[in-house]
Amino acid sequence: MINEEMLAELRRKVAGHMSGKRYAHTLGVEAEMRKMAEIYMPEEVAVAAAAGLLHDITKGMAPEEQLAYCAQNGIAVSDTERAAPQILHAKTAVHYIEKHFPDFADPLILSAIGKHTTGSPRMTLLDTMLYIADFIEEGRQYASCQKLRAEFWGGMETATDKKRFLDEVLLTAYNYSLEALTRMDAVISPETIHAKEALLARLNG
Repeated sequence: MINEEMLAELRRKVAGHMSGKRYAHTLGVEAEMRKMAEIYMPEEVAVAAAAGLLHDITKGMAPEEQLAYCAQNGIAVSDTERAAPQILHAKTAVHYIEKHFPDFADPLILSAIGKHTTGSPRMTLLDTMLYIADFIEEGRQYASCQKLRAEFWGGMETATDKKRFLDEVLLTAYNYSLEALTRMDAVISPETIHAKEALLARLNG
């Protein structure tokens, strides 16, 4: 079972894997995950915090390093991922955690980290929380991030169906991400398109 002492040591180790700016973001995501977990899964706050701390553990790898890591460790790479290797840190992180942080290789944590760059048609509660937390943590100053942060925490106070509200915020996050990628003429993962379609079907069902 993950406890606060383990998380304190994890924080120290994670700091050695990334730049100061990335570490500040990581701590911001951990903080958001803790706050969300108090609402959505109060008995799993430590699990949520660990997911936040580890989600970008391999983000510091350059694109060519991400591809090389996948090749060396038998991790399948799609054509989309090869064209946009920056999203590969979700996959490499899962493998890296299993190998170097086995005490935190909880299936819930690995699932959330594996889906935090593109989303997925099949999102668990923790998956959804991490995707949103990564988008709205306090250090994110993009207009869309600030807007969604305000929408989430403002709407949470009055939401009667908090699970549906979380899904609605996830849909908005998908839309913002897709709009930004389209504006930059960047590669869009089909997984994100499928994730949005599945979420829409669920919300409208």
